[in-house]
Amino acid sequence: MIEEKIDLNKIPIVSNSFYAKYVKRLLDIFLSGMGIVCLSWLYIIVALLELVFHGYPILYKTKRPGKDGKIINNEILKIDSFINHQIDPKTYRSIAKEIKRRFAGEKIDKILTIEASGIALGLALSYELNDIPVVFAKKGTSKTVNDDLYTSEVYSYTKGTRYIACVKKKYLNENENVILVDDFLADGNAMLG
Repeated sequence: MIEEKIDLNKIPIVSNSFYAKYVKRLLDIFLSGMGIVCLSWLYIIVALLELVFHGYPILYKTKRPGKDGKIINNEILKIDSFINHQIDPKTYRSIAKEIKRRFAGEKIDKILTIEASGIALGLALSYELNDIPVVFAKKGTSKTVNDDLYTSEVYSYTKGTRYIACVKKKYLNENENVILVDDFLADGNAMLG
């Protein structure tokens, strides 16, 4: 396995400039509105096809899973009501089904995630992929996990600390196809590790 150190300080951060906050937002709204107007004929055709082939209703209403989220410091969306502290099985099944759909046709031998929040998604995905093994990287070492390890330094965005993630080498083999999943990507540092 090739190990590469990534300088986490070189990862670009979104600017808080006047352009990024206001001008870009107005451009996004204007161009999106123009796109909707220009493509409205296509939306009508798709709606009619949906009506003909699947019947009513054309528009669907569903509960928004992130509605209980709270914004912390304009940088972090706290969504522990369905991801971290309380797990919403329907949300995880939906995410797992979507991952399965996106990787349809790919050979996947194992799922790799990071403890502890990633384990629930890894398990949900395992069920969707016919119970393939889930391997999770532990945060730090212990007396029972200390030999023949893959290790990497990982920065936790929400905790503001760095830690060592480790996986026993015997659980990841060279010729296996491994999919990496995590519960929520703040900035992808766990996956980079």
